Amino acid sequence: MPNVWSSSSCRPMGSAFHEMIALPTLAPELARPEFRAYGPGRDVQTPAPAGLDRETSLEIDGDADVQDAISVRDDSPEPDPDDKLFFVYSTMDYDERVSTGRSTKLVHKHATAQVPNKVAIIKFTRKGTVNTMLSVHDLQDRYVAGVNCGPPFKLYWAGSPGGKTNAPTVNTDAEWAILMDQLREARPSVKAVNIVFNIDGMQGHRATGAIGPEIADKAAELTFGTRVPQVDNFSNEHRAVAAKIEEINAFWDCALHGGHCYLDKDGNHIFLNRFRKGQFAAYLAATPTATALEPPPQHLLDSWSGAPVSATQGPSTTKPRGRSGPGSSSSSPISAPSNDTNTMLLSMMAPITAMCMQSMQASQKAPQTPSRGSKRRRDVSPETPTRAGSPPPAPKDELRACLVSFGKTKDIAPEDIARAIAGLAGCKYSPDSLDMPNVTRIMGLTGLEEGEAHQLQRFAVAWSARTEKKRARYNY
Repeated sequence: MPNVWSSSSCRPMGSAFHEMIALPTLAPELARPEFRAYGPGRDVQTPAPAGLDRETSLEIDGDADVQDAISVRDDSPEPDPDDKLFFVYSTMDYDERVSTGRSTKLVHKHATAQVPNKVAIIKFTRKGTVNTMLSVHDLQDRYVAGVNCGPPFKLYWAGSPGGKTNAPTVNTDAEWAILMDQLREARPSVKAVNIVFNIDGMQGHRATGAIGPEIADKAAELTFGTRVPQVDNFSNEHRAVAAKIEEINAFWDCALHGGHCYLDKDGNHIFLNRFRKGQFAAYLAATPTATALEPPPQHLLDSWSGAPVSATQGPSTTKPRGRSGPGSSSSSPISAPSNDTNTMLLSMMAPITAMCMQSMQASQKAPQTPSRGSKRRRDVSPETPTRAGSPPPAPKDELRACLVSFGKTKDIAPEDIARAIAGLAGCKYSPDSLDMPNVTRIMGLTGLEEGEAHQLQRFAVAWSARTEKKRARYNY
């Protein structure tokens, strides 16, 4: 198609190079209005020509070799990164004690919950984030965020510094701001943020229950309070005594001693502690005609008389001693017991002493029952000293010791025992093997009679067993 150099609006469309480059550059007055913006020195951000959509391409009819696509720039403002929405997952770590049979152990567990909707977490404050991570576990009423710091939690996302294993801990507002700056620079593919906190380390951030408006005044506090004494819990007698104590405090106030004192007729101060006030108030409550202006009754004054306080001294600190109180000089003498009383006591003690002696003798004669599982041991009296057991003989002397003991037990002549020892030793017999040969063989080696030979075999077996026990006891 020929390129036309004309300003007529009816001229045919030339090639893309002619319409967009040649005419706007060499003859701007001949260029079409929609392409004049592409000339030299022109602002390339001029609005796109009519009929062209944003982020689309415009195909110019013309020569097939010079067709090209025109990309039109989108001038709309970029979205604010703070408005980006994220999925937020809150993980709560805690330790739980579980049973392992006979004992228990701590097992580390965790629970993960998701915030219902996507949120712009970059716009959140540290406190708002703490409330969000607690609310998904229904803990927002039990714990609160600190004004300046705490409670600590970890924050990570895909590609965050430290990752999941070494996720940074957020404890202050400054640390939160740094992490949010890093989240703004995260790649566009990041869609989720994870928060991890340990509930066992948040004891210092427990929420304290506030007093509701219905119990804000004192009267309501006495009615609805959980740990405040209520008036209805006291009887009428207690209330009357309390009223009398108030009267005593009002009338017997002592500015000199900083408390309450009763002044007797001589001007002595008798300190009224809480016990004396209670006694005085109980008397006033039980006596309708008595008043706090009158002196206490005489029996109370007598019990208090040991601690008068002068006008220049503080309350007495003397503690009552004995039965008659402090300072009591009068003591009733104890009458000496009469002879009849002594005789009666001795007659009563005689049978009691006899019964005690009989019970002691019976306890000494009664055999002691050994405890279950323990070996029965012989009672050894001090008069019969224990005899230490003899150690076992050496293995080479066992045959001689066995036959010597057999000769003493059966009253056999020493020369016969010596001949028997020589015969058995020549054949290398030992006591534990004498029961193996027949009696004829034993008779031929020892020269003993048939009965003595049988007795020797039986004796050697028992003697060998005792020797083995001794050897085990003495660790031979």
